Amino acid sequence: MSASGERWVMSDRSRRTFLALVGATTAGLAGCTGAEDDPEPTETETPTPTPTETEDPDTRDDDGSATDDAEDDEPEETEEPEAVFRYPAIDYGTAVDAFDEPRWRGREGAEAIRVTDERVSGTHAMRIEREAAESVRVVRQFPNGLDVAGRHLSMAVKVEGPLGGRIQIDLHAPSIDQRHVSSRRLPATMDDWIRVDFGLTRGVGSPDFSDVRELHIEYVPPEPGEVGLWVDDLRATEGVGESHAILAFYGAHVSQYEEAFPRLEERGMTGVVAVSTGQIGREGRMTESQLSELADAGWDVASLPSERGRLPSLSASEQYRVIERNRDRLTDLGFERGARHFFTPHDRIDGDTLEAVRELHETGFVYGGNSAGMVPTAPHTIPVLNGNHLESSRAAILRADRHDQLVVPRFETIGDGGMSLSDFDSQLDRLESNSYAGGLTVITASDLVDEFL
Repeated sequence: MSASGERWVMSDRSRRTFLALVGATTAGLAGCTGAEDDPEPTETETPTPTPTETEDPDTRDDDGSATDDAEDDEPEETEEPEAVFRYPAIDYGTAVDAFDEPRWRGREGAEAIRVTDERVSGTHAMRIEREAAESVRVVRQFPNGLDVAGRHLSMAVKVEGPLGGRIQIDLHAPSIDQRHVSSRRLPATMDDWIRVDFGLTRGVGSPDFSDVRELHIEYVPPEPGEVGLWVDDLRATEGVGESHAILAFYGAHVSQYEEAFPRLEERGMTGVVAVSTGQIGREGRMTESQLSELADAGWDVASLPSERGRLPSLSASEQYRVIERNRDRLTDLGFERGARHFFTPHDRIDGDTLEAVRELHETGFVYGGNSAGMVPTAPHTIPVLNGNHLESSRAAILRADRHDQLVVPRFETIGDGGMSLSDFDSQLDRLESNSYAGGLTVITASDLVDEFL
């Protein structure tokens, strides 16, 4: 799979946006100076190789006795691993940890191991493993505090197994009684590198994000087993200072046109309808003219290539053709603007899917059950949550609003046989205005690309 070795290059527009966000900042995240074993992270454009620790060379003969040869007392030259920077690493924001130094400790039997063969930035990644585990957790302390106020965390992750679990970051700010957890569900078929944008999903107390004293990384598999994964390139990027929502309607169900469309129009909102072109006009699905009416009203008509089932069951070349064909058919129907965006059918992607999506689309969306930083650092794996469930989606939406993040609730059937109209209205009320933070700005996927990326 070549995606993990491919360098991701920001567009000029993306770089201008992020440079505008970070301004002239050249210092790293505040609060980390004063401890030699905990240096202050620095703003980086390219990684700086960190020498690895090596033991003194062996100065004994073959029989184990010491030798007096002067030349044997000279230390051997050790070749350092070459610094790399490839997808899913990013080259903007502030590096919280490139995992080039052994600063993490395992918890409850977990091991934190520096490795070179799977790194995506710098000279090392960190492997986390544990036998017969219900979860694995590693911890790093910041004795002088880590300041991530107004910033969003993201990280590169590769799971060896079991697949389909939950990766999360737990911020103690400054203590276990004042903490916040950022949790993300990973696709059950994804065994390649993926970049994860962390949204703040639950909290305890009133955390002070300018004074994080411990940072925990935890992986919870779908079932207990031998756990192994790699993490790399943990970064913090500046937020835009405002919360946003993208309302995604999967499958082009006619109830979305009949019930959701007029309700959004009354509120001055637009959405994204994700379409499998082979289903247009079928029973219970929107017609081409109905989709055109949505597009004329400012909606995106995006790609949801679901006719062949779960994409990872296909070969890499077949996946590419399926994704390309659905995109091209949408373009031929006049939906060029929305065809730039990919929504994952059946919540299943693998490395081949992601490689094709990155080549063919400007954004991609996949179930994660969480919000993301605004602007997301991984535009092809933006997390989606279940908006049809009014109660289970509550915390993620309200915390996204409070912490100026991006949330993408997805909807399917609205009304008979699906989400009740009263619940849908309540969900729109929550998005538009709430006592927790005040309401989110609703945008489309194209707005995200054209205004922020």
